[in-house]
Amino acid sequence: MLETERLVLRRWEDGDASDLYEYAKDPDVGPIAGWPPHQSIEESREVIKNAFTGREAYAVCLKTDGKAIGAIELKLNGYTDMTDRDDNCLTSGVWKTEEWKTRKAQVSAFQVLSFGNPEADTLLIQMVDDHDLEVIENEVSYIEKLSGGQCFDLKAIRVKNWNDDLSPWPAPAVFGNEEFGGGAKETLEFVLGKIVPTPEEIKSRGIKRVFIGGYSLAALFALWAGYQTNAFDGIASASPSVWFPQFTDFMQENEIHTEAVYLSLGDREERTRNPVMSKVGAAIREANNLLATSGVDCELEWNKGNHFKDPDLRTAKAFAWLMNR
Repeated sequence: MLETERLVLRRWEDGDASDLYEYAKDPDVGPIAGWPPHQSIEESREVIKNAFTGREAYAVCLKTDGKAIGAIELKLNGYTDMTDRDDNCLTSGVWKTEEWKTRKAQVSAFQVLSFGNPEADTLLIQMVDDHDLEVIENEVSYIEKLSGGQCFDLKAIRVKNWNDDLSPWPAPAVFGNEEFGGGAKETLEFVLGKIVPTPEEIKSRGIKRVFIGGYSLAALFALWAGYQTNAFDGIASASPSVWFPQFTDFMQENEIHTEAVYLSLGDREERTRNPVMSKVGAAIREANNLLATSGVDCELEWNKGNHFKDPDLRTAKAFAWLMNR
C-alpha cells in the first residue's frame, strides 16, 4: 500500500464495483481508453474480477473515505510481476559484460509453463499474459470438465509484449498509445521451433493432435498461425481481435491449413464506441463465412457479456470443442 497526503494506492476489492461504475459508465471516459462505457455495477464487478487482477494493479482511493476514483497498473516490458523478477535492475558493473549479455538473452526468451498431463497424446498451445495466468488453473479445470475428462498437455507461453509479439503486421494503436508491432512471425518461429514436436517426437511420445488457441489478440494470433503452417490440427480462437486492420481481407486472400476452427464472441463486444473495435461483430461473422465456404469445420459461438467476461471459460470451451470433435 502507498499513501500520500490525499490518496491511497491499494488492491482492488469486490466492494469497489459501485465506485468503478460511477465513472466507468461515463461515455467520455471509457472510449478514450478503448473500452465501452459500463452498463451496470455487475459489469464493473466483472472487470475487477477478470481485468484488474495483475500483481501491480491498484485502485487509486481517497484517503478520507476509501472511495476508488481511479486505476493504475505498473508494468515493465509487458510484465506486472516486477516484485518477483530479478531481471529489472542493471548495475554499472555488469553493463556491456558477458553477464549482461547472458541476462539479456534470458529476458528476451519466452516463458513456457506446463499444465495437465505431459504424457497426454493431445497437445494444447496457448499464448498468454499475466491476466491469463491469473485464471489458468480455472481454465484447465474447465477443459477437463468440458472435454469429458480427456487428458491433455497444455503449454502456456507467456509473451514479452502483447501488442508486439502477437500482431501479424504493424498497425496504429486503437486504444491508448501502444501501437501494434507486427512481431507474430518471430513468435510463431519460436512456437514451431521449441513447442511443436518434431515428427520423431510425435512418434516417440504418441502425440495424435496439436491444437493452438488463445483469447483476444492471442486468439487472433492462433487464427493467423493457421494460415502460415499446417502444424496445427485445429484452432481455438476465443473472442479473437478480428477487428484488427485488414485481417478479414487477409483471410479472404489466403488459404488456411487446418481442418477445424472454433470462433466465439461476447454478445456485447461489438457495442463499443471505438470505431475500430466496434467492427468485431461484423468481422467475426465474415470470418466464419469465409472459413465455412472454404470447407473448414467451423463453429461460431456467441457468449453472454462483454470482452472481459469469463475469458478462462471461453478459452476452455474453444479447446474442448476441438477435443470433442
